[in-house]
Amino acid sequence: MRQRTLTAVLVVCLALAGAVLLRELRADTRKSPPTVEIDSVKREIRFKATAHPSHLSRKFVQPGHHAIVWSGGRARFGALFESAASDHDIRVALRALGASAGENLTEQTWTARSDLGNPEPDKRVEGSAVDVFVEWPGSNGAVPLSILILENGKPANFDFRFGGNERYQKDFKSGCIVCDYSCPGGAIGNHNRTIRDEERLGEIFTVNSARVPKEGTVVTIVLRPRAVSVK
Repeated sequence: MRQRTLTAVLVVCLALAGAVLLRELRADTRKSPPTVEIDSVKREIRFKATAHPSHLSRKFVQPGHHAIVWSGGRARFGALFESAASDHDIRVALRALGASAGENLTEQTWTARSDLGNPEPDKRVEGSAVDVFVEWPGSNGAVPLSILILENGKPANFDFRFGGNERYQKDFKSGCIVCDYSCPGGAIGNHNRTIRDEERLGEIFTVNSARVPKEGTVVTIVLRPRAVSVK
């Protein structure tokens, strides 16, 4: 009986020690550097990404479509920049700075893109405007994303908005943070281009090879949301 009691006490002690260790590990995790930095004074969000100029025009993943994608998302193989931060974390950060998500697109905005009788692919993403910049060693400051991507051979005419669209990630799983079109798969989309434009015109966005950082360059993405939603 005495031996059984000692065994039971030992089991309880080990369980308690394990619980303490688990709490300590979790505490260490919370102390680790965050993947997203939020500056409430400058009203900007900063996070690291890796440049992949060769990816934007890959033919097997909707060429010219994705600007910045989380490294855990399906669309990372076709993105100009692969982000260490997740699309979810970016949505949370944008809301923390007062940005409002438009949430006006539907899944059919993408899935019905070839159906001329369906108006969904003609929708333009709404929500708070977001200015997008990229910094890297030798960039001499923050460079607008519109300079790094060409639209029909000229600097892109981007009008980025915080679309939101997180509820669709269970289906798309794209991990897209910044999209070149008004796409329901991205957290931020381009109000100036619809999915219908992409279906009708094909690849219109390409890399500005004269300005974009080299393959594998670690960059800092800077997002500056405006608090007021724009129609």
